[in-house]
Amino acid sequence: MARFVSDEGVWSPSKEKVGLQNNSGKTITVNGKQILHGEPFIYEGPDRGAFGESFRKHPEFLQAVRNQGFNNTDEYLKHLGYDEAKAKKEIEKTSTKITSQDELTKRTKMVETMGGGGKDYPGGFGEIPKI
Repeated sequence: MARFVSDEGVWSPSKEKVGLQNNSGKTITVNGKQILHGEPFIYEGPDRGAFGESFRKHPEFLQAVRNQGFNNTDEYLKHLGYDEAKAKKEIEKTSTKITSQDELTKRTKMVETMGGGGKDYPGGFGEIPKI
């Protein structure tokens, strides 16, 4: 499923329509309607997967934490040995930085090779040199 769509090169999140259940533990408002905890509702709008979501707020993750007997996500993450500062530092280290170059790269002449008889021969079209 496409998470993004392009309109003449301008990218935006695609639309989604999905049936969900309010597992937040509180009443939420969706399209002007109050949805109580445990009630189903229809979400229609920008694809939520295109934006990403903090695992600390993800309903399925929160339910899994509760099912394992932990009181909250911090307790669970501590049990796993998760270090938020270390994780953020790793993201900064591994994230790609996009840079713009105003000048064109320098072109170099390509050397073509043709294989044969265990040796490479420079060339292109024409006959293979005799050894």
